[in-house]
Amino acid sequence: MSRNADPRPDHEPTPNIQLSGLLDEAKLSNMAFAREVRAIAAHHGHTLACDHNHVRRWREGHASRAVPPQFIAEALSRRLGRGLSLSDVGMDSQGRIPSAQGMLEFASSPAEILAAGHALCGQSESLDRAQPTAPLTVLAPAVLRWLVVPPPNAPARHQPGRPVTSGDIDRVRSTMGAFDQIDRRSGGVVARLPAVEFLRVGVIPLLGAHYTGPTGRELFSAAAQCAYGIARYTFDADLPGLASRYAVLALSMAHQADDQLLGAYVVGLLAEQALLADAPQIALTYVSAALTATGDHGPRARAGLHAVEARVHAQLDNPVPARAATAKAERGVGKPSGPPDPAWLEHYDHGLVAQSAAQCALALGNAAGARRRAEQALAAIPADRVRDSVVIRLQLAAALALQGNPEEACEQAEAALLQADGIQSSAVTAALRRVVGDLQHHAGSPRMAAVISRVAKATSRQQTTMM
Repeated sequence: MSRNADPRPDHEPTPNIQLSGLLDEAKLSNMAFAREVRAIAAHHGHTLACDHNHVRRWREGHASRAVPPQFIAEALSRRLGRGLSLSDVGMDSQGRIPSAQGMLEFASSPAEILAAGHALCGQSESLDRAQPTAPLTVLAPAVLRWLVVPPPNAPARHQPGRPVTSGDIDRVRSTMGAFDQIDRRSGGVVARLPAVEFLRVGVIPLLGAHYTGPTGRELFSAAAQCAYGIARYTFDADLPGLASRYAVLALSMAHQADDQLLGAYVVGLLAEQALLADAPQIALTYVSAALTATGDHGPRARAGLHAVEARVHAQLDNPVPARAATAKAERGVGKPSGPPDPAWLEHYDHGLVAQSAAQCALALGNAAGARRRAEQALAAIPADRVRDSVVIRLQLAAALALQGNPEEACEQAEAALLQADGIQSSAVTAALRRVVGDLQHHAGSPRMAAVISRVAKATSRQQTTMM
């Protein structure tokens, strides 16, 4: 074997999607790129035995041991006309693919966002499940950078080929609207994979195409909406590590778009996940940052964030601020907006606020309030929000059981179980798991005992679909 050849293959490499994406953007074959790397090395006084086989192996995810990875980054930087770091090309200083932890860093340039998008679309679900979920505190630097760093100039790229049009951007938004419908009806597990594929083939290529500054702002806002949707679906598919990376990608895209409101709702999503992870203090930090960033927006735009704030305070057993935040959310959705709201904000409506208030009331031990709010939520939500209906009915069942109405509690739980059939959602799994403790108060009733057994089986089925 040649002294400069790569050693024996690495164990189970992960494809370097970032490097492959950049080579595709540069329209370089493996052989052509090997020539450019040799030229860079010669410029620095080195002679390398680098050929197309080396490039193929880098694409496959093997470490670049024979070729300093700095030469790889420099060759692509010169070819593409922009500075690229080692992380941009999917390598560390030893030529290895960094761990997925690096994808939790805030991307401050379009080039970094493009590379992160390529990397995330190639992140395997099985690999994510095998890795420990990073503590939620590691997201704090990304949230802080989004909060304090001024938005950059409007992103623009001058590439050969057809420019990005408003029709392309409308297509991204309307396609994500269709995935949202799937998510609401069937759960995040069902919506996630086709949405990731759409990001890979329908959105990321647009980010690497030709567009002017004003179009770039709109394009990155639509791309952020896409990544935000995928983050929600992926959290609902019980892949929190991978979902956090999509959330940070969405935050980075929203920053490029100067879309502070969308960025705030991404941070609000991270706060919701901190609540689910029983980390309410971290959740409070995140939702406070989101509210701080949207101080110039009206009450309607901030209503969904106040609903999250209310749940955080309820979990912290702070009833006064929880009720105050709920009141702000309710007043917000009741107020007409000035400028038209973005389409994605329509989900944060009377039904969602009432559902959030019901959850707060249950957390604070107010069964009567929980029943009233859950009934309001059921009356308000559209028919296509099947997952929400399941969760609300389970909230109502819990409230009825706590009030001493076991027969009505059984009716709502049975209706929820009927609707839950076929839904694949960690939100539904969590709601099923929560309601059992409240139903147990009436486990002596044969009907209730049967319902509890059905809930346990449904929970087990849901957990199986998440694996």
